[in-house]
Amino acid sequence: MIKQATTPTRLLSRLSSRRLKTAVLICPVVLFSLLFHVSSASASAKAKRDIRSVDFRNFTFPVPCGKQKTLTLKEGKVPAEGCYDITKLVSLSYRDLNGGQQEEAIIVIGTNCKASCWYIEDYLVYSYRHGRLTPIFKEQQSYRYGLVEPDDFSKNVWGLPRPYSLSVKRKGLIITGLAWDEGDGTCCPRYRERTVYGWRRNRFAIISRERAFDPNGPGDPRMRK
Repeated sequence: MIKQATTPTRLLSRLSSRRLKTAVLICPVVLFSLLFHVSSASASAKAKRDIRSVDFRNFTFPVPCGKQKTLTLKEGKVPAEGCYDITKLVSLSYRDLNGGQQEEAIIVIGTNCKASCWYIEDYLVYSYRHGRLTPIFKEQQSYRYGLVEPDDFSKNVWGLPRPYSLSVKRKGLIITGLAWDEGDGTCCPRYRERTVYGWRRNRFAIISRERAFDPNGPGDPRMRK
């Protein structure tokens, strides 16, 4: 029996068939690899757009630090050689405050400055929009915890009761702090003030402010000589 010679057409047909089979085997692998990389890139891009991806424990804030205009935290604290003896990240929380369907970061930094201010808290809010991190709120309060100078300056103020603070209610920021009236000394503000901030026209604005005599410590007029 004489075998039929392999013609160029049949040879091309066989080669095409083999390539097709190889392509059928390879395509799912390539497709899976492409999908994996696209998914990873998408997840990475999403993470970069997320406010929670920002490391605020190692971050430089627009807060005065001694003679410096900024304050840098490392592992949630200012190093010992920094501007004050004790400065740290007191709290970090997330909430949608401006109705943008994305969270904002609400940051409280506490400083025991061991001076006439005794204790300072800085309140900051950061927003992440279109790949850009932006500070949208900044406020500072100095507080008194009924300490007497100078021996009590070294106390751990974070372990003491906190009559003054920042809190979040719905989409509003509430800051309770001290308020000075005319004639009050730096050490002895007469009032306690509760201020409510809300998001209005692309910024935080004061919604309400209430003031009352401060019953805590030397600021209370009834305790003055």
